[in-house]
Amino acid sequence: MNRRDAVGRIVMGGAGAVLAACGAAPPRDRGAGIERLRAGIEDGTIDAAAALVDPAHRTLRASPEFRALMREHLRGATLTIVSADEPGTPLEVSGRVVDTEGNPIRDARIHVYQTDDRGYYGVERSDDQRNPRLYGSLLTGADGRYAFRTVRPGHYAHAPDGPQHIHFEFRADGHRRARGVGPPSLFFADDETLLDEYLEEIESDGAHVATVARGDDGVERCTYDLVLRRE
Repeated sequence: MNRRDAVGRIVMGGAGAVLAACGAAPPRDRGAGIERLRAGIEDGTIDAAAALVDPAHRTLRASPEFRALMREHLRGATLTIVSADEPGTPLEVSGRVVDTEGNPIRDARIHVYQTDDRGYYGVERSDDQRNPRLYGSLLTGADGRYAFRTVRPGHYAHAPDGPQHIHFEFRADGHRRARGVGPPSLFFADDETLLDEYLEEIESDGAHVATVARGDDGVERCTYDLVLRRE
């Protein structure tokens, strides 16, 4: 895949043009494991945010069933989407969900997903974008704010000239995206593969190129405000 194709796939969301998964087959007791997790989350003995980053769930978390469970029960405005031993540069992304007049939108649901620092979406060097391993769901509070902790995503392993990015999906009752049609993505201004010739295409679809600041603690930080308009 050349660089232009890679950028086009990112901007348009890539859902219909992913490579086949090549990771290990899911365990036979996956369904039973999901139901045990569901029961524990619902009775309060398991915290959904803790379950998301539990290393014991590394393979399980790439399954559609686990992802659906997390979407249903992750309700915080802040979240860590990687386990403590996840390789890569620590990254914190924060921002607000607002309307076109700058007013905060409460209870906006944000879903994010990305590659790991090697450029793979799934487990065991899998390129399956439909079943990513690193993802999370957030729900904004009254101030419209959200924040999550992750690692800097890698360039696609199969297309290293493609820019680094994090995919965003979001929804809020009575609102829709202010501009753009594809799922928006967050790009990084210091990424040398993000050439000027692609910026117009990226930004016209409502994506964002963020300035990244690295703190004394070694954590990179950037912001991304999402704008919605009333339907």
